[in-house]
Amino acid sequence: MEEGVVFNEEYRHTSMIATLREVWDLGQPFTDRDAAARRFHHVLSLDSPRHPDTWPEPVARPVPAYQMERVAAGEALSTLGKHLCHGLLHHAKNTGMTVPRAPSDPNAEISPELALGIVGRLAAKFFPKLAHEEATAGVGEDH
Repeated sequence: MEEGVVFNEEYRHTSMIATLREVWDLGQPFTDRDAAARRFHHVLSLDSPRHPDTWPEPVARPVPAYQMERVAAGEALSTLGKHLCHGLLHHAKNTGMTVPRAPSDPNAEISPELALGIVGRLAAKFFPKLAHEEATAGVGEDH
């Protein structure tokens, strides 16, 4: 899609599933949710991707105070989020990334700070323009 185009339609996480299923001809929908999801394959219309140097500079939004209070109280991660963090940690280790203070026990509790650090390190690797010092500084340190 050309630079500067804005989409106002609502997309959901199942939009990614529906789009990948359609673009790569993966067969029938997995669920009614991805069957009904809006697809966004139409935004993938360039013959070749734009060079990353031409991408806009993203500006991170601050984390709302109420969310930081939940992090401090150890309530920020759901059960699914905690299990997802173990999967991300496993992926990080398999790709050669080091995550300071990462537990070696796959059943160990992952603190919200460590979870944010894991996500920050992976995001910095795959989306370098989104990385900033706060994303990876002090990963896994107790505050």
